Amino acid sequence: MIRAGINYISDFFSSWLDFDSHTTRKDYWLTQLSLIILWTIVLTVVGVLEGITLTYGLTLGVSGFIALVSLIPSLALTIRRLRDTGFSTWLVLLPLLPLGAFVLFVFTVLPTNFRYRQGY
Repeated sequence: MIRAGINYISDFFSSWLDFDSHTTRKDYWLTQLSLIILWTIVLTVVGVLEGITLTYGLTLGVSGFIALVSLIPSLALTIRRLRDTGFSTWLVLLPLLPLGAFVLFVFTVLPTNFRYRQGY
């Protein structure tokens, strides 16, 4: 399981500029789960180190760095998932609207649209 999680994370960062292909539902959600586990471990370790050394603000800086590092790869992954379901890639901007994040979540849960993928 750990090796699979590492593979999903390495694929996530190695395909950070791939906006043109597709991502299956399984790959999308296992990548998201692996990233949540990784960031939780990293922020827990940083929080413990912050408590031991009494340097405040370290967790905030690390979480900001993580957000910046994973922004473009996350957008690419979500765009590939939307393309796999047959929706417009512009729907990645839905979280800017009220309840848009929930609608985007629903679109990423939908199964692959094989009819759309045949033409690709």
